[in-house]
Amino acid sequence: MKPLIQRTSGLNFVCSQKGTSRYHYIRPLSCSEDPAATFAQVKDLIYRMPRTVILEATDEYIHALCRSPIFQFPDDLKCLLCMQERVIHVCSASRFGYHDLWVNRARVERLRRKLKSAQGQALPAK
Repeated sequence: MKPLIQRTSGLNFVCSQKGTSRYHYIRPLSCSEDPAATFAQVKDLIYRMPRTVILEATDEYIHALCRSPIFQFPDDLKCLLCMQERVIHVCSASRFGYHDLWVNRARVERLRRKLKSAQGQALPAK
């Protein structure tokens, strides 16, 4: 499987792939019964995200550039469909700085909520 991130230090990224440290780990996105359709939904949701441009997209991989609202800092958002695991692995990483103030984790969780909403699933109670 293609690694979504190369670095292992810093506090400015989250990733769902195996081998990610506990601090940086985030759960992958769950797929519906049709993983390809779920991935298409994710692609559409990313396309609609404000201040976001998709740089590369295939049937199994998305690389998008997201910019922060005020200072326009660039962050990379990557998604990789894993048919074997029936999940979409995600990575969100700041290009600059040591700490991201948890914006990358928040971005992925917001994408997860929007995907669940688009699939018509109820959100679990907190």
